[in-house]
Amino acid sequence: MNSKSFGLIIALCLPIMVWGQRKLTLNDCRGMALQDNTQQRIDQENAEAAKYVRQGAFARFFPQFSANGAYMYNTENAHLIPKTLDLGSLGTISGSGLGNWEPITTIGQGINEGIGSIYQDLYRRLTLDFQHVFVAQVGVVQPIYVGGKLIQFYRLTKYAEQLQKVKAGKNRGDLIVGVEEAYWRVISVNEKRKLAEQYYNLLNTLLTDVESAVAEGVATKADVLKVRVKLNEAETSRSKATDGLKLSKMALCQLIGLPLEEDIVLDDSGLDNVVLENDSVDIDQAVARREEMQMLEAAHKMARVGVHLAGSMLQPNIIASANYIATNPNLIDGFKNDMRGFFSVGVVVNVPIAHAGDILNYKAAKHKAKTIELKMQEAREKIELQATQSKHKVVEANLDLIRANNNIKHADENLRYAKEGYEEGVITATELMAAQTAWMSARSQKIDAAIALRMAELTYKQHTGQLQ
Repeated sequence: MNSKSFGLIIALCLPIMVWGQRKLTLNDCRGMALQDNTQQRIDQENAEAAKYVRQGAFARFFPQFSANGAYMYNTENAHLIPKTLDLGSLGTISGSGLGNWEPITTIGQGINEGIGSIYQDLYRRLTLDFQHVFVAQVGVVQPIYVGGKLIQFYRLTKYAEQLQKVKAGKNRGDLIVGVEEAYWRVISVNEKRKLAEQYYNLLNTLLTDVESAVAEGVATKADVLKVRVKLNEAETSRSKATDGLKLSKMALCQLIGLPLEEDIVLDDSGLDNVVLENDSVDIDQAVARREEMQMLEAAHKMARVGVHLAGSMLQPNIIASANYIATNPNLIDGFKNDMRGFFSVGVVVNVPIAHAGDILNYKAAKHKAKTIELKMQEAREKIELQATQSKHKVVEANLDLIRANNNIKHADENLRYAKEGYEEGVITATELMAAQTAWMSARSQKIDAAIALRMAELTYKQHTGQLQ
């Protein structure tokens, strides 16, 4: 098979090979990662939970209704008088009759029976049926003043919800950083692989030329051996780049939720267009946008609420309540065996007098709030430093990329002169290989500089809160 036929087959098969691949842009990868990431779903659930906690705290401002029912079985009834009445020296009267009254014999027999009958009837009437007890209650409780506890608790849940949103945003930003780093790592390794392939082809061509020169007697076998050594090194570099590309793609696929063996092709069109404007850093905006600062601000608000909440424990509490209670036996008409009820309305006032523990908790809460204020000052200084340093790194990376592009121009020119000189026989194969090595090194440095600028840009956006 000649080279033209082989090239035609490759050209026909290439669309089929590309069709089986998935081409992704940076925005595609970011979107897929945000959609598939488990932490993002956890943050959504936590945000929903925080929202309902806040709504539950708000509901505490309104009356709380409740209904209760109870049933109780007792083995004995309640008796208001004893079953046996001790009359001392006169004898004993029981609920079943006059049991023993020795001083009275024949004359007192009638009186005995009369008193016993009366006492027996009284004992029966003063017996309360408590074997089956039913109780039903419907009530409402309304806090009137509780020292500000309800308001402060609502504010606490509101700031907690804000804190959860900021945490979700920070996790989102961290995920974006991880995806972009993995994305540009794949681009970098792929470019290095292409460069290694080009360098290998250059050396392979040179090896053919040197072997021809040896056959013509204008070169030595030592020259062939030098080229072969370089060719073996280039083949090793090409193999490592291929393996590295596979591993880098697997790492990216894991982040964006694709199977690890998915064949993906990334859009590298933005690699050469990475120049940022050298504008000044707005420190105030950078500080305001940083999630770390927003989290500290929310924590500081929560700490201040904690101070007020601790102080509310030292305030009076006034709570009103209203109830309807029904019982069987009822408590209204002689404990009859029917269901009857009554209304009750009341107000409870509680005034703390000596609560040393609450006073100490109030002082501790004030110190905790002060601690967070100091952390906010420290965080602001660190953010200012990070933003300024990352901006300088972007500027330096821009300059490195400009220098790398200039080096490529010089390396291309040097390689062109070296090829012409070798063809004219004025330079050796070793000198040509040195020019080829310099050409490869310049292009490799350009790839590193472009990727480094991308990473510097990413860090700058992260430190100034511009990722999302």
